[in-house]
Amino acid sequence: MPCLDTAEPYYLSQRRGDPEFKRYLKAVMRYASYIYPNSDTDPVAVLDELIARYGVLIPSVVYKRARELVARVQGVLSGRRAKTVAAAVLKIALDEVMVNSNPSSAVFKEICRKLRVSEQAVSTVIKKIVESNCLHLSQQEPQR
Repeated sequence: MPCLDTAEPYYLSQRRGDPEFKRYLKAVMRYASYIYPNSDTDPVAVLDELIARYGVLIPSVVYKRARELVARVQGVLSGRRAKTVAAAVLKIALDEVMVNSNPSSAVFKEICRKLRVSEQAVSTVIKKIVESNCLHLSQQEPQR
C-alpha cells in the first residue's frame, strides 16, 4: 500500500472513488474470504459452524462424508442457500452412514431446526442432486 511522507496510507487522503483504494479493497476482501469464509454463501463454512456448535449431534464420519459431498455438489447447486445445501448434504451423508432410519431422521429434523431450514426445501435440493447424477459420476474410476 503506498504511503505519504507522513507515513499515512495514501488512500486515506484521496477522495472516496479513488481507483487505487478500490483495487486495494478488492485484494483485501479476496484474501479475507479465504481466512474468514462467509457462511451465507459457503456450505462448507455452514458445516464447520454446525460442528463447532453442535458437535455431539453429528458423528464425525457423517461430517467428513458431508464435506466430500459438498465438493462434488457445489457446481450443480449454485444460487441455492448455503444452509439448505448443507442440510441436504448432511441428510444424504446420514442416510449413507446410518443403517437405522429412525435416528437418522431425528438427527435430520434437529439439524433443520438448528439451521432454520424447511424440510421441504431440503428434500427439493436432494431431488435436484439425485437428478443431476453428480454423485455417481465422480465415484466411478476412469477406465483405461
